[in-house]
Amino acid sequence: MEPNMYRGTGGECIDGSVGVMANQGCPGEGSDTRVWGWATCWLQRQGSWHSTTPPACLVVGPWYVAWPPFIALQLPIAHRWAEWLHRKPLPWRPSWYLLARAGARWDPNWGGYIFPEAALKVVDHVIHVP
Repeated sequence: MEPNMYRGTGGECIDGSVGVMANQGCPGEGSDTRVWGWATCWLQRQGSWHSTTPPACLVVGPWYVAWPPFIALQLPIAHRWAEWLHRKPLPWRPSWYLLARAGARWDPNWGGYIFPEAALKVVDHVIHVP
């Protein structure tokens, strides 16, 4: 299942992932594997910190900006572009979305911020931040 970002009761941005673990030893690990997992997971174990304070979040169009530094952009793309980026056939959807994000990601399931974190992926739904 893809990450789902939403606004919590206090106005914070929350980004949680649910799924089977990839077993690379990363903090807050989900089912997706990290590129150069041995180095990426080591960096994340050194740079991540536990915190009960969620990030302050600003949403402007397709941009999500949070503090501690985190930025995300999600844009709609055509089905054929999604298949080309994925390098495999995908189920037909009216629209796919290109998600790019980087920074210190809040993960309430892990209980803090995961840093450094960067992702570029194609998802089949809009990440809602009401």
